[in-house]
Amino acid sequence: CRDLTPEEVSKLAANMRKTQECARQRVPVVVQFSLNNEEVFNASLPPSGIRGDGASKMYEKFVVPAGTHRLAFKLRDSERDDGFDYELERTVDLVPGQSFAIDFDAQLGGFVFH
Repeated sequence: CRDLTPEEVSKLAANMRKTQECARQRVPVVVQFSLNNEEVFNASLPPSGIRGDGASKMYEKFVVPAGTHRLAFKLRDSERDDGFDYELERTVDLVPGQSFAIDFDAQLGGFVFH
């Protein structure tokens, strides 16, 4: 938030006067996904909503052969320039025809597997 000057406050309608202005817009979320040490997805996801204050959303499908695979996920949802706020590496064994979903929930600690 930013404190408004007395001049800025006086220019506001009486019923709209406040002493601070707070931006609502969220930063884009950066997501990276690697499969067997090869990056297969890297995107900057803008926030949703008219004011840019909603959740960033994505759905991406990857067809992966059955077998053992090393997965690595990275996500940045802060204003930092480099590095990530959440990182997870996991080895999974996939069987033919299996659906494997990855979700993200900060309240649950980050990446969630289904």
